[in-house]
Amino acid sequence: MPFRIIFLCLAFAMTLHATESICSADFSESGVLQSKMEIRRLIISTEVNSNDINQQIRWAKGSGCLYLLQVTATQIRVMNLNTGNYVLKKKYDANFEQLANTLQHPEFVERKEEAIEENYEKTEKIFKSRFAFNAYLLPDSPEGANGWSYKAGIVMNYPIRDNIFFAPELNFVARYISYVNNNDTYRTRIADFGISIPAMFKIMPFGGPWFYLEGGAQLELVATNYDSATNYDSRTPVDFGLAYGLGWQLSDGELAVGFRGISGLNDFDNIHGKPLTIELALGWTSLKVTALTALIFVSATILRL
Repeated sequence: MPFRIIFLCLAFAMTLHATESICSADFSESGVLQSKMEIRRLIISTEVNSNDINQQIRWAKGSGCLYLLQVTATQIRVMNLNTGNYVLKKKYDANFEQLANTLQHPEFVERKEEAIEENYEKTEKIFKSRFAFNAYLLPDSPEGANGWSYKAGIVMNYPIRDNIFFAPELNFVARYISYVNNNDTYRTRIADFGISIPAMFKIMPFGGPWFYLEGGAQLELVATNYDSATNYDSRTPVDFGLAYGLGWQLSDGELAVGFRGISGLNDFDNIHGKPLTIELALGWTSLKVTALTALIFVSATILRL
C-alpha cells in the first residue's frame, strides 16, 4: 500500500511538470518554436498586444500559465508569473532549436557561452544614470528660507537576495536658497555645490519587478557661495540625513521613477535648523540620455552662476 501511494504521488508530480505551460504573444517564428516544445507546453495568442506587458500578464495568468515568454527584436525574456522575476533573459537570436531546449530545461539553463553573455548583460545594467529635482525646505528657519536643487549622477543596483538590493549612489548637487532677514533690510542668496552619497537599500515587497520601497542614509559634502549685504560663513560643510522613499521600475528596469524624502540630522547653519528635502527622480540605462542629462546639468549650473 505505501508503495502504491508513493507511485501515485510521483505520477501526479510528473503530470504537473509535463503540463507546465508558457504563454506568449504571437511573433514571427512562434509556430516553429511551438512545434519543438515537448516537456513544457507553449500557448500562443494572436489577440494579445505584444507591446502591452500588463495585458500579457493578465492573459497568461488567466490561461493557467506559469511563465510568460516575451520575444522582441533585441531580446528574449521569460518571467515567472508567481514571483514577477525573470528566470531567463538573453539577446535575440534565431536558433529556435536551442531556445526550445532552454525553455524546457527545469532551471532554464543555457549553454555556458550564452550564460556568460547573459551575465555580462546583467552586469552592464547594474549601473543606472539618475537625475533628480528637489524642493529644499528649512522648517525651523526664522526668515522662512527655502530653496530648490537638482542632482545628476549614477546609482548601482547590487542584488543581495531575491527582491532586495543595495543601491549606493554618487551625485553632483547644485542648490539655491534665498531669504530676507527679519528687518527686510537685506537679502541673502546661498548657492551650494557638492557631492551627494546616498547608501540605499531597495526592497520589492510584491515580488517585483515594478514597485519598490527604499531606505538608507545620505552624506553630502558641500562648498558654498553667497551674495549678501553681510558676511555669511556659518554653512555646515557636511550634511548627513536619513533617506526614505518609493518608486516604480518601468520597461524592465530601463526607466525608473522615484519619490524620496531626506530628513537632515544636522543643522543647515547656526540659524536655520535641520533641512527637509523632497525629491522627484528619474533613472535610466540609456547612454544617450545620460550624456544629454550631463549636458543639461552643466549648462544649467553655468547659467545660474
